[in-house]
Amino acid sequence: MYVTKCHHGYPTLLEFELDSKPLMFVDECTYLGHIITTDLNGRSDVISRKNSFCGKVSNVLCCFTSCTPAVKFRLMRQYCCDFHGNVLWDLFQPSLDDVCIAWRKATRRPTK
Repeated sequence: MYVTKCHHGYPTLLEFELDSKPLMFVDECTYLGHIITTDLNGRSDVISRKNSFCGKVSNVLCCFTSCTPAVKFRLMRQYCCDFHGNVLWDLFQPSLDDVCIAWRKATRRPTK
């Protein structure tokens, strides 16, 4: 991946090879579970983590319907909140608000 502040495309002079095979430039890659993009804004990683969180919350609430709300909240905090690496996120990006909204909706979600 080629990371630069300019958005004029990839340089045409750089060509890398590994075992006589050309390496391709990509716009994003996953490293240690985090999505890193060429502009380093972290938006893709935040969206991916939010979607993962929402899916896990749904699973916990569906599988443990007979538990008390306190137990469900503890399960949700323990198994759904895998926000490790969130220190890499830009705290001023709008997509981070979506994570906060998802958290509030998950904690207020009615239990049956």
